[in-house]
Amino acid sequence: FEKLTDVGFESPSTSYRRYNGQDYQYVWGAADGPATASSYTSSLVKIDVTSGASLSFGDDENIYGEPVFVARPGGNAEDDGVLVSVGSHRREDRSSLVIVDASTMTLVASAEVPRAIPLGFHGSFVRAGA
Repeated sequence: FEKLTDVGFESPSTSYRRYNGQDYQYVWGAADGPATASSYTSSLVKIDVTSGASLSFGDDENIYGEPVFVARPGGNAEDDGVLVSVGSHRREDRSSLVIVDASTMTLVASAEVPRAIPLGFHGSFVRAGA
């Protein structure tokens, strides 16, 4: 075993279509913490497995679940694409779908969902008008 980073995270995602069964440089995941006395934090992380360096995206409102990497059509770089993830609001009955640049880990777009989407349920849906 080899420790690749000090960043703990879950639900790893890679540029699967391009690198399945091959060496890859980047992995993305959902990370917790650190928790403070009055709050809980969550973020999406990008880990460079060759150097251990990391970048992250997060806010104080949402707990993020599994990120899915979507490559940019025609892109050549391994991290040329976006991450799509659901963030469940910490205090309110709502969620956000976020699209994050996989290279820079900056927010590209988000869409509010007027209901809480429990983390860990792949393919959750909200009925129109709900």
